[in-house]
Amino acid sequence: MTKLIPFLVGQVKTILIKSDIAVLCIDGPTAAGKTILADNLGKELEKNLKINVEFFRLDWTLLSREERQKDLINLMQNENDFELEGELHMNLNIFHDFLKKIHNLKDNNFTFKKK
Repeated sequence: MTKLIPFLVGQVKTILIKSDIAVLCIDGPTAAGKTILADNLGKELEKNLKINVEFFRLDWTLLSREERQKDLINLMQNENDFELEGELHMNLNIFHDFLKKIHNLKDNNFTFKKK
């Protein structure tokens, strides 16, 4: 990860030349290190580019464990495929609303103050 973080900081710097607001998404399987990568990248961006970094973690949109367990039992009993966890176990409207707010900030020429 030692070479990845400086590379990503450079990529973000290039993006921010064109826009004051950027949304970066990190995807991958469970326990792949996404949170560690996001936290380390956020620290480096704040330190090197002197910008404000905020996080939105999709885990925040998860339905209750009880609801997810009921769903899984139902899927297993009916031998249904389990392909789209996001649609079944997350309230993605929360994330959609977040992205709309970001879009509105950009439309209103809002700029974040540098630290």
